[in-house]
Formats: sequence, C-alpha cells, structure tokens
Amino acid sequence: MKDIKKFTIIKGIASGLYIPIWILYLTDLGYSLVEIGLIGAVYETVKFITEVPFGVLGDKYGIRFSLTNSVLLATITWVMFFVLVPKNIILVICAVSLWALSESFFSGSFETWVSKETSQAAFSDEMYKIGKISVASMLIGSLLGGFIYYYYNRYAFLIVVILLLPLVNISLKISNCKLVGEDKFSLQSGFRLILSSVKVRLIIISGFFTALTYDTISNFYPAYFKNIGLDSRYTAISFTIAAILLFFLLIFSQKISKLYTDRKYLIIIDSIGILLIMILSLGVKVSSFVCNSLLLTFEDLRNPIVLDIINKEISDEYKNTTYSVNAIVNSIGEIVAGIIFGFIAQIYGLSIMFLLAALGLVASIFLYSKIGNPNT
Repeated sequence: MKDIKKFTIIKGIASGLYIPIWILYLTDLGYSLVEIGLIGAVYETVKFITEVPFGVLGDKYGIRFSLTNSVLLATITWVMFFVLVPKNIILVICAVSLWALSESFFSGSFETWVSKETSQAAFSDEMYKIGKISVASMLIGSLLGGFIYYYYNRYAFLIVVILLLPLVNISLKISNCKLVGEDKFSLQSGFRLILSSVKVRLIIISGFFTALTYDTISNFYPAYFKNIGLDSRYTAISFTIAAILLFFLLIFSQKISKLYTDRKYLIIIDSIGILLIMILSLGVKVSSFVCNSLLLTFEDLRNPIVLDIINKEISDEYKNTTYSVNAIVNSIGEIVAGIIFGFIAQIYGLSIMFLLAALGLVASIFLYSKIGNPNT
C-alpha cells in the first residue's frame, strides 16, 4: 500500500497542476472557444472508444502493463503541451488523444491494483483513504499550479512531467497481477459474469442515471450562477469549497457507510441530492451556492461504495474489465446529459432543467431498491 499512496499523492499533485490551467493555456495561445470545444470533444471521443478495450487489455496483460503505459502516455502529453508554441491545433489534438489513452489505461487498473494489495473486507476503507489523499494532493497541486502558471506560464507543464517520472518507476515495480493466462482469458466469459450478477448490473446501470444528473449540475452551474447574479468568482470558489467539503465528507461517509447497507447508503446520498437540487432550482443566491457546492461532491461520495460492490461481486480476473464497463456507462450518461439537458435549458430555462435532471436520481433510487440485500 505504500507505493499506492505514493502514486496517489504524486498523481494528485500533478493533476492539480494541469487541470485548472490547460484550457487557460490554450486560450492564451489564441485558440478560439470553438477550437477548444473541438479539442474537448476529441478527448471525450477517444476515451469513450478505448475505455473498455483498455480495461480488457489490463485484465489480459496485467496491472503493470496498464499503469506503466498510462504514465508514459501522460508524460508525453504534457511534454507536447510544453512545446505548443506557436499555435498548432494538430499537435494539441494529438496531445489530448494521448491524454485520453492514458486515462483509459488508468481507469480500472488502479482500482484493481488496490484490490490486490488489500483484503476484500478492507477495500472500501482503503478507497476512502485513497480518495482523501487524492483530494488533498489535488488541492495542493491546484494552489501551486495557479501560482506557477501566473509567473512561469508553460513551465508549469514541465513540472508536471518531472512529477510524473517517478511514477514510471513505481509502475514498473508493480508485481504483474495478471490473474488469468492469456490462453484462458475470455472476454465473452467476462461480460457473462458481469451480466450474471444482478447487484453489479443494477449498480452499473444506476451510474448512467447519476452521471446524467450530477454531470448536468457540474456543466451548467456556472451559467446558472450568472443568471442569479453570482459572478465568475463564485464559480471558482464553489469548486474549491466542494473539494474541501469532499475531503471531510469522505471521512464522515466512511464512518456512516458502516452503519447502513450499501443500498441504504446509496439511497440516502441520492435522496439528499434530490432535495439539494430542488433548493438549488429556487435561485436564491446563498442557498443555491451552498447546495451546488455540496452537489459537486456527491458523485465522488458514492464512488467508493460502487467500487466496493464490484470488488466483492466480480472475480479477480475480470475486475479491470468491469471497472471499465462501469466507467463507460457513466461516460454515456455524461454525453447524453450534455445533449438532452442543453436542449431543455435552451427552451425551458436552467431551473426547470435542474428539476428534470433530478429525475435521474429518482431512477437510480428505484434501481437501488431492486438490489436486494447488499453488504451481506
């Protein structure tokens, strides 16, 4: 677990450095909003296409293979960002495509690594601990990133590259947890196993609906804040407060989740989510700001429980694939949310759109009720 924590801290600081500044950097280089939108679409498309295939590769060739490739591709990505002078949109598209490939290799592999380094009973607690370490590290990185970018511009990406280099060494030291021989690996058997577990099937489908709701909140709250008279400063402040809240809520949730079954815990989370969305939609400045800051944490609060259910229900040789299937179903929800609720917001306004988005949580609660007796 020592290497996992090192990996989490370094990756968290690096992520905190680049996430707040990469779009700002492209803007400063002269890219238009249309070009930035296209670049973002390329990232999402590549990640969507490769998520499950790379999860399958992780199960087939091992965790070391996936995480090493993830780190190497991320390193190349930020080297390319560092040399993005002058403006070159083809180079940017290549860079974000490599970034998406890196994230697809990482998705599922990291969780599988954690599951191999800890007992099944302790997995949920470890994911909560790792979540707290990741959030704290990203906060440090984001504070450093803004300062470094302000004074040194693109050299912030060079620091990201320097931070990522030790992760190559950590990844190469991982025992290659290839839990089934290549000759015995069967993708068909993996999907059959996923579909055979009612609990896993329902929890993955529920992820589509929660992503539909929570992604709508995160996508449209800046525009909503502007509508109700909160300027762009409050958008950034709400995000920062959400990150701080998430750190403490993960500590609180780790204790609370032990008092309830998985099903009850998830129902409580999404029921509170519905209430907060209703208050948010009223458009009162203070209450909307508070509710939004809380809602930005909710998807991350349910994640350790979802991962724990998959860890308990799916055999080791197909965990990476299952985590990737869960991630791609969430991605589909995010894509659908952007299309459907953008259209609804245009016609009926953001308040009505938020209320309709809350129906996704109603659907997820219905699915949780069908799970049966989780945690037993």
